[in-house]
Amino acid sequence: VAIVNGKRSMKALVTGGGGYFGYSLGCALAQSGISVILLDVHKLKWAIPHGVIFFQSDVRDREALYKACAGVDCIFHAASYGMSGPEQLQKGQIESINVGGTKAVIDVCIQRNISRLIYTSTVNVVFGGKPIEQGDEDSVPYVPLDKHVDHYSRTKAIADQMVLAANGTPLKGGNKLRTCVLRPPGIYGPEEQRHLPRVASSIE
Repeated sequence: VAIVNGKRSMKALVTGGGGYFGYSLGCALAQSGISVILLDVHKLKWAIPHGVIFFQSDVRDREALYKACAGVDCIFHAASYGMSGPEQLQKGQIESINVGGTKAVIDVCIQRNISRLIYTSTVNVVFGGKPIEQGDEDSVPYVPLDKHVDHYSRTKAIADQMVLAANGTPLKGGNKLRTCVLRPPGIYGPEEQRHLPRVASSIE
């Protein structure tokens, strides 16, 4: 919880806050009156908006993550690695960040008594190439871990299950950790530089 102009304000931390989605999310949260901390291992490419603090750190650095989460009410966990390009070949790094980083976030939620965790997963955890018709959270199963075509999707599926399994974990004072996962497909928009250039080149 943060105090803004003498009033109580919700405080949220966004991991992967230096990426396109994390930064956009942080800006939207700040515009709604929430105090925001953007955490990312890389420096921001964009200006830090009013109401936002930038904390440069690796999500796997538990000590730094714990420090950054002081007074935080909710964590939006969007940090990930290995979605495309040469980084897809770095399996150890992919697993360390996507699985190990998620474990660190869950642990800090418990240590800091943070009761809300929202994880940005991927549609790949349930989409194995076959059409999904009228599917929902209960009817569409995970793609078996040994059937994923890339390590990114596999590790995101592991992290997805970890976050959901943590739902209901007891916290101090009788609270419980409430978690959910979001499974978007490719994310794009104004100034996005990972998907749009590839789409544009395909059109050409």
